[in-house]
Amino acid sequence: MIRVEGLTKEFDDPRQGVFRALDNVSFQVGPGEIYGLLGPNGAGKTTCLRILSTVLRPTRGIAEVDGINVIRDPEAVRARIGFMSCNTGIYDRMTAWEMVEYYGRLYGIPEQKLQERIEYLFDILQMNDIRDR
Repeated sequence: MIRVEGLTKEFDDPRQGVFRALDNVSFQVGPGEIYGLLGPNGAGKTTCLRILSTVLRPTRGIAEVDGINVIRDPEAVRARIGFMSCNTGIYDRMTAWEMVEYYGRLYGIPEQKLQERIEYLFDILQMNDIRDR
């Protein structure tokens, strides 16, 4: 089962200020149901799937897969799903910090260790001034 409630994702955009890719999206998919996310380019379909697959963190809202919260236990969620996106437009919307997090999660680094390692890398490489760009 998939449960999405009030899901919102905002990105900082230097040109537009805040770009809201998802705005208060809610839906449920029961076991055995087939469900499609339909909409024009830029509607937030891929962003929603990336949150459900634990690649992105939502700004607000709840996302659960099989009753497991994607924020609280991303490893358990990843163990239950398979996801491959067809496009890679994510990179120009991610901050430097989010990009490093993304790859760390792809490599399966535990969340606490990942955050500690990113902080260390940003310090030693003197990248803290660009971490949110």
